[in-house]
Amino acid sequence: MDLNRGPLVVSAVLCLCANGSISAQTPDDQVLQNPDGLVRHIYDLVTFQAGTTPDWDRVRSMFIDDAVIVLRTSKDSTTVFSVDGFVDDFVAFIERANAERTGF
Repeated sequence: MDLNRGPLVVSAVLCLCANGSISAQTPDDQVLQNPDGLVRHIYDLVTFQAGTTPDWDRVRSMFIDDAVIVLRTSKDSTTVFSVDGFVDDFVAFIERANAERTGF
């Protein structure tokens, strides 16, 4: 996993919300009970083995529709994304880095 992407998820956690009902949870949903669990779950969703890619619909489901995701793009700058913009940027990163071949 590219550690430069780490601040994205940490920053984004303030804007995240699992869609659906909290009261109808499965054991897997227990990770969504706190920010740390949510961040770890999103990292798990965007981390993938060579020859595969993330389930982007599942990644999108971790955000509310109007989420604002802030990506730290350098030591002193950030970029703001919508959920679709975040996914599009991540897909472009995977293509640029040839990460589908190497995994992330």
